Amino acid sequence: MSGGNFAVVFKMKDISWGKLYAVKCFTKEQEWRENRFRKISEELEYASSSYFVRPKYME
Repeated sequence: MSGGNFAVVFKMKDISWGKLYAVKCFTKEQEWRENRFRKISEELEYASSSYFVRPKYME
């Protein structure tokens, strides 16, 4: 895990497929966060790069 001021990120592995994920858990409330991350997610749908993964924001 890696932590910062507003979040903690965990490295997780799907043991069935061996696929790695990063799970970011926010530790402080920010009113604008959900809207901001939804917009980032929409823009990344158009990025064709192996460096980006499709993010999913969950309340």
